[in-house]
Amino acid sequence: MLTLALERARFDIRSGQRLGAYRLHALIGRGGTGDVYRAARADGAYEQQVAVKLMRGSLDREHAVARFRAERQIMASLDHPNLAKVYDGGVMEDGRPYLVMELVAGEPIDVYAQRNGLSIEQRLRLFRTVCQVVHYVHQQGVVHCDLTPGHILVTERGVIKLLDFGIARKIDVTDADGAAPSAGAAMPLTLAYASPEQVRGGRVAPTSDVYALGVVLYRLLTGVSPYLGVTPDDHYAWSAAVCEVDPPRPSQAVADRRLRADLQGDLDAVVMMALRKDPARRYASAEQLADDVFRHLERLPVQARRGAWSYRAHRFLLRHRAAAGVALVANLALLAGLGFAGYEVYEANRQRERAERHANGVRHLANVFIFDMHEAIRTLPGSSDARKLVVQTALTYLEQLGTERRDDPKLQIEIARAYLRVGDALGQPYNAAFGDLDAAARVYAKAQGLLEPLTRRALLDRGPRAAAQLELARVLMRQAILLEAKGRHTGALQLLQRALPAAHAAAAANPSDVRSQTLLAAVYGNLSSAYESAGDWPAYEKHLATARRLTETVLARHPEDRMAATNLAILRLEHGLRLLKHGSSGELARAAAQAAQEGLQMLEQLQRNDPHDTVVTRALALGHEYLGLALARLGQFEHAVRQQSMSLQLLEQQLDQTPHDTMLQAFFARTRAELAAVTLAQGDVEASIGIGREAVRQHEALPTSARGLRLVLYASAYADYHLAQALWRRNAQAEPGTIAIADRAQACTLYRRAQRSLQSADPLPPHGPGLVTPAMVQAALASCATAGAPVVSSLGP
Repeated sequence: MLTLALERARFDIRSGQRLGAYRLHALIGRGGTGDVYRAARADGAYEQQVAVKLMRGSLDREHAVARFRAERQIMASLDHPNLAKVYDGGVMEDGRPYLVMELVAGEPIDVYAQRNGLSIEQRLRLFRTVCQVVHYVHQQGVVHCDLTPGHILVTERGVIKLLDFGIARKIDVTDADGAAPSAGAAMPLTLAYASPEQVRGGRVAPTSDVYALGVVLYRLLTGVSPYLGVTPDDHYAWSAAVCEVDPPRPSQAVADRRLRADLQGDLDAVVMMALRKDPARRYASAEQLADDVFRHLERLPVQARRGAWSYRAHRFLLRHRAAAGVALVANLALLAGLGFAGYEVYEANRQRERAERHANGVRHLANVFIFDMHEAIRTLPGSSDARKLVVQTALTYLEQLGTERRDDPKLQIEIARAYLRVGDALGQPYNAAFGDLDAAARVYAKAQGLLEPLTRRALLDRGPRAAAQLELARVLMRQAILLEAKGRHTGALQLLQRALPAAHAAAAANPSDVRSQTLLAAVYGNLSSAYESAGDWPAYEKHLATARRLTETVLARHPEDRMAATNLAILRLEHGLRLLKHGSSGELARAAAQAAQEGLQMLEQLQRNDPHDTVVTRALALGHEYLGLALARLGQFEHAVRQQSMSLQLLEQQLDQTPHDTMLQAFFARTRAELAAVTLAQGDVEASIGIGREAVRQHEALPTSARGLRLVLYASAYADYHLAQALWRRNAQAEPGTIAIADRAQACTLYRRAQRSLQSADPLPPHGPGLVTPAMVQAALASCATAGAPVVSSLGP
């Protein structure tokens, strides 16, 4: 077993020996195929501390050399931030190979969790990262075969590092089951973590690593082995236990009542599914195990407990996406109500238990409707009516649940979290929502009303208090975003200032929790936008810098966290946009283009990893839009047109999935108006007019509720202004006559409408293109006055 416990390092007879460019210093660990030394570069080229793994001379020479070279080749083929990097390799004078790799100073994951007093949630988030890196290894055609806490280190910064591929095997891609060759009787094993098929010498597969992950998770949650009663040195007893004995559930292995309650149910089911003797009955991949851990963390039903009717309903929706609609959801709601009524009758003679289960049943139904059913149909074409029915049904259940069990803080937090999700579905301005901002505000207020008393409750335990503070900060931030969208920037700023201490408290209570740290960064990011709206540029720059620093810290500790990576990319995009708004110099435009390109590179990588992530796709569209604006400012019109066209293509793809998404429609119209402006700058007046008219028509077709939003008002002004510019240009180029007069009249009407939109949107929003100002419109209107242009009532062609 390889461990990098530096404090136990001892000098070996090879200490001081030179290997190529490196000098060995101390033995720091032993792996399955060799010894590991701390070493340093000694050729004077540059300073570097490394780990050097040498094949032990005591091993069977031919077999050991083959295994060591296989390990070296496997490690060289892998590139992941949670894997130790390979720098170099070579052969010693006696023919033994060696490997030079990243020196990782860390602790085994279970030791790290115990020493830092990590909560169950924090341990699960660490473990989920482990699953993700193991899944990456499997995707590269490799089975690790020796996953133990000692091979899963955590650095001081909380970064997971997976080590020691000494007995790893390549997957035989010609096998239908994706298995690797037989482990063989002579294959070294860590029996406490080996799967039954490894112990028997059978074929190994990714599911073998899933079993080992189950053992690691068991120990991480309970502090003990699943086979606690087996004597450590009794290999026969271990082998028999691994192959034949079903271990106790994690909740049965702990004495602490509170911990037992936390483990009962979902976590018991997740661990025991990973530990099934039959590989075919385990999670099929480390990714599926990671997904179930995520579902538990997000209070979603886990796949390991999919026997209940709610799981069957969810799977039905997933299997029949094209048919999912209002009738299906209504029928499921009816069946849920009938089943629940029958349950109440069955329990009528046990009043107290009935009330308890009643609350739990409604709670479960609300979760199913909010999380399972709504998410299953959220991106379906034509699903808007079904989604509305799902949300309304969930609200009914939540209202019923909110009147019961007021003395249960965890339940109140769960209800508040559900209200938050419903509010997002109803009217979150920048997501795929129904656009009902007022309804969303009412639902957010319900969540706030549940959370604020909990944060003030004197005797509330530390865990629930931190959870309440986290959700309160989140709901205050959501409310601020709604107010900002409506132009009420002072109220938005006040809400964000209230959210900040709650977010700080939640982050301080859970310093290793990625959700708390990410939310704190998000609050700072939204504060920077609010300060920009208020015209306070120093405060804007200060809070933006803090948001970026916090997000970069989260990403450094959790390289696989998509939310943190997406947020950082968006912060870079928004910074580039604000540079464009801050001035018109070429230097600022170049800096803006660079910021947009950096954000786009991050987003493109995220999309490659998950092409179906709609948040990333929408952010990519914005990135291409912003880069196009910067390139247009630099006079690179052809490249700008290409970027704007890419943005429109991405937005159109999303609109095909969610045609009723008003914010997507507004973004699409805005980007089309920008394309019209660039086309005009290229000198193609007729094309610019055609594109500009389409943009204006799209804005006019938006629902009344959306047209009052600041972003939409500003984008509408932008479209009107640039169509007017194109018409004015054609008027200037035309021979005197009716067409020229009509163009001039329409242009001046558009200028006046743009002025009204800007006045309604004042102050200018932080998220808009930022390239049309009231002064520009006023100058254009002055030209209208000089020309004596009339105002027309029709804006048609």
